Amino acid sequence: MTSHPQSFQMKWMSTGGRTIARTQPDAHTPRPAANQATERDQATDPDEVTDTHDARHPAPEPVAFDLAQFLPYRMNVLAGRISRQLAAVYGAQFALTIPEWRILAHLSQLPPGAGDVSVREVQARVDMDKAKVSRAAQRLEAAGLISKRANPADRRLVRLALTDAGHRRMAVLVPWVQDYERRLLDVLAPEERAAFLAALTKLEAATAPVDAGAADGSEDPHATP
Repeated sequence: MTSHPQSFQMKWMSTGGRTIARTQPDAHTPRPAANQATERDQATDPDEVTDTHDARHPAPEPVAFDLAQFLPYRMNVLAGRISRQLAAVYGAQFALTIPEWRILAHLSQLPPGAGDVSVREVQARVDMDKAKVSRAAQRLEAAGLISKRANPADRRLVRLALTDAGHRRMAVLVPWVQDYERRLLDVLAPEERAAFLAALTKLEAATAPVDAGAADGSEDPHATP
């Protein structure tokens, strides 16, 4: 805050037969808020705050919750760990990012002659937001691995497909990722593996999207070209 020089004016007063002069601030001169610094200096020290909790209302008991055993948390951590480890495989060998790999993998699942799919369907299947799908698709198109075309019925809609180069890339890439999957599952006995995959299938069905538009891959008129 800018300080203002304080001006004074003389005020003559008569006291006990004597005339004296006193100085007082000019009424037109801004006066500093004298109590501001005092209030800051007297701010309560957090270490000196006393507990004012009413003993008649005891604090609630901590909730019995073990995060390390919480299934959604464990599955999220495991999925992230597996995704990063797998990305180290195809990233080192083929210089692909996670979004790029997911798009290529999804497009490779189209049956021969099926043509192409919408960006909205890819977005739903690979579980990524539209912006990430669009940016990854642009990079893959620039690398010649996928093709993009506008829907003839609505040119705002974009459809994707693997190119011949994209199919050749996947033919080389798939054995690498399948080897990672095999090593990952090798820690499970055959009966454990079968039980795990069956349980996983049930959980996937139970958590399937309820939004019909997201589930059936219907096209988004606002998809980024």
